[in-house]
Amino acid sequence: MEEGQGVAGLTVCIGFEDDVTAREADQHTRDLMRQLWQLDIDRVDMARGAPRPGTRADAPTLLGAITLAGLSVKTVLPHIVTVTTAWLERSAQKSVTVEADGVKLEVKGGVKPEDVAAFLAMIEGGEAQGDKRRTSGPQDEGEDR
Repeated sequence: MEEGQGVAGLTVCIGFEDDVTAREADQHTRDLMRQLWQLDIDRVDMARGAPRPGTRADAPTLLGAITLAGLSVKTVLPHIVTVTTAWLERSAQKSVTVEADGVKLEVKGGVKPEDVAAFLAMIEGGEAQGDKRRTSGPQDEGEDR
């Protein structure tokens, strides 16, 4: 990783089709994790929810949610978008949302380079107030929400 390019963490969430079972969701999540492991990222894990109050059990994993840590967002984000776009085509799921610092990029199909640049600018510019969302895909390509 290059110095000065912002080591950060991202969350990747899969928007599953309505008829996907929990087992299929788990398989899809693990498949996307394997694809993301091939990038220059220190840690790729299934996201975890809050542990149940009064138990000593580990926090449960969240189906379709992956955390990425130890990465240069500016360097790796375009590759994450490329991997998730290709994965969406193969898996036939609804979408993948990439989130950093409260800023979201929802991938539903091909993503334009200017959408990735706008996402990075929102993160770097500290515009992460509330739910800033940038959607890119065949239905609403490049449209802000």
